[in-house]
Amino acid sequence: MKKAFLFVGGLLLAFLVLVISAPFFVDVDKYRPEIVAAVNRKINGKAEIGKLSLSLWGAVKVGADGIKVSVNGFQKPLVESKEFRIEVPFLSILTFRPEVVAVLANPVVNVEKSAAGKMNVMELVPGGSSTASLAPPAGGSSVKREPAAATAPQIPAFLVGASLGLTIRNGKVSYTDLMARADYRLDGLELSARNLSFSRTMDLRFEAPVKGLAKDMSFDGMVSGSAEIAPVVAGGSLRSAKGQVFLDASKLGVAYGKDLFRKGKDTALQFRAEFDGDEKELLLKKAELAFADVKVHAKGTVALAPELKARIEVQSDGVKLDRIAAFAPVAQPYGLKGLAQLMATLEARGQKSSVKGDFKLSDGEVFPREFLKAPMKLQIQAAFTENSLQIARGSVSAPDTDLQLTGGVVNFLAPKFQFSVSGKSLNVDQLLPEAKSASLAIIPVAHAAKAPAMVNP
Repeated sequence: MKKAFLFVGGLLLAFLVLVISAPFFVDVDKYRPEIVAAVNRKINGKAEIGKLSLSLWGAVKVGADGIKVSVNGFQKPLVESKEFRIEVPFLSILTFRPEVVAVLANPVVNVEKSAAGKMNVMELVPGGSSTASLAPPAGGSSVKREPAAATAPQIPAFLVGASLGLTIRNGKVSYTDLMARADYRLDGLELSARNLSFSRTMDLRFEAPVKGLAKDMSFDGMVSGSAEIAPVVAGGSLRSAKGQVFLDASKLGVAYGKDLFRKGKDTALQFRAEFDGDEKELLLKKAELAFADVKVHAKGTVALAPELKARIEVQSDGVKLDRIAAFAPVAQPYGLKGLAQLMATLEARGQKSSVKGDFKLSDGEVFPREFLKAPMKLQIQAAFTENSLQIARGSVSAPDTDLQLTGGVVNFLAPKFQFSVSGKSLNVDQLLPEAKSASLAIIPVAHAAKAPAMVNP
């Protein structure tokens, strides 16, 4: 037994000596020129890697004093970090399921869209032509070749069991759009991506303070999110994947226009969704967007092959209109009240798309005190498409006023209006302030029932 302990102790001591001494004898930096040259041959730009070092303490760690990637035609580097390393835990190697984690500390990422509409991210890797010509044989005659049958992407065997990871600490990300004159920034990005593998459930989590300024919109605050994705691999090919995503922007302040929209950093704003799909079709099992006390639900399918084909159904819970004034200052003078509900279906096929749905307003009320003496009560049930609105049933009531309204508008770009108004009476003096009211007392609208009005601007 004593010899066994001595043997095990000797192995541990030898391993410890190897871990401590190996970095002094193994010069990984001598491979740096080959690595840099190989990367530069594959990109439309220039990669720079600082001195490489090796550490075996706790894991196999290969670090670089810095890394920088630039894209031709753009002034700022795409990625720049003074600390970069790759870690591979020993246990993952011994179990033949390697875990490779890339760590970036204090990186700076600059995503830029030029005035010509080109993005440095898209320009980094040269796009290979899918219809590349084949050189004719020596005899000069061309050979007609049938296109290869499409197959599912093959995954290298060593990657099927491997797990990749990415950690970003205190990152700075900026997006500059020179076409739209917009600038968005993330400072202090904390990102952790684990189990990026084809054999286990992937886990992604991030948190970052966001700050941005566009022509009519600005935002500032914290955004966080997570995602879980479970891939299905068969025969070495990725067949399908399912998962869920969650985004939380409750601590994000947003302002649009002068008084059009305001969201404080204490107002809930969350999005969650569950999906399932393969290389041909994505199934959106359910999705929910929650803003304050408003919830919008969605479900549907998106097919990518042989052509784009999508159908998404959207439905909102009841929306209390008096809450709109809290987020849209421009609506405050109108005294909106009531409960609104929306149902819509969005469809797309190839280059064509359409929208149709129903809108319902119950117990509605509008009271702009500058224009009305008393509130107007509204009840509306309408149908709409991407280019029309049709009121199937509507009513307007106020003191000594009772009207029914049907009709609508078609062609929003060159609108044509047609409405039919009927009812018992319309008392203008009771409805409008004296300066704006007519000298009429009560107009018997019943005598002009269902009078159509066509307006062609």
